[in-house]
Parts: sequence; structure tokens; C-alpha cells
Amino acid sequence: MTQDFPNSMARRKFLALTGAGATALLAGALIHIEGCSESTTGSAAQPGDLTGTVDDNHAAPHRAIIKKAQLDAGGGITLDIQGSASHSHTVALTAVQIGDIKAGTAVAVQSSTTNSHSHLVHFN
Repeated sequence: MTQDFPNSMARRKFLALTGAGATALLAGALIHIEGCSESTTGSAAQPGDLTGTVDDNHAAPHRAIIKKAQLDAGGGITLDIQGSASHSHTVALTAVQIGDIKAGTAVAVQSSTTNSHSHLVHFN
């Protein structure tokens, strides 16, 4: 016969440690789940990625890049299109729009408004 926890102090310590471990795992899952936004700040398109055209762009331009993995996943996404600009905008694309873009259909989406302006972003 084995005794799992010979005293209540060991039991409390075990529960505290496993609770902390579970909390850390859940926090990691939440970070992953909430990571639905993709930043294109300072990044360049890689093979298979799709770059959008940003209307009324700045001298330090915004960049809208849909990563190949995002196209393949087919779900809705939100892109941060800051690029080299001093401010950021986001562009929300639905799963249907991602499917259309992947199929080669032209899609245009208005960005969020920042500094009293927005941009129309074209894909394909």
C-alpha cells in the first residue's frame, strides 16, 4: 500500500504547484488564441505570401501582407498594416474574403481609422 501524500502540507504544496502549472498552460493557450492579429511591421513578404496594395499610402509606406499559412488556414484574420509608417492601421478580413483572395478574386477592404484617416487595401 502506498501513501500518495503523507501529510496535509505536502498535499497543499502539490495542489499549489499543479494549480500554478495549469494556470501557466492556460495563459499560454490564451495568448495563442488571442494572437489572431498578424503584424506586418518591419516584415517582408515570403514565398507564398500575398501583398495588398494600400491606397493613398505615405512616403514611409504601410504594408498589408497575408501570410501563406493564413491563406491556407482559411479563417478570418486581422492584419496590422503599419509597415514603415509612424502609425498603425488594421484591416479585418473574413473567412469568405480570405477564400476569395486565395482563389484570385479581387477584394478591397477599408482599414481602421488612425490620425483622422484610413486606407483602402486591395488584394489581387
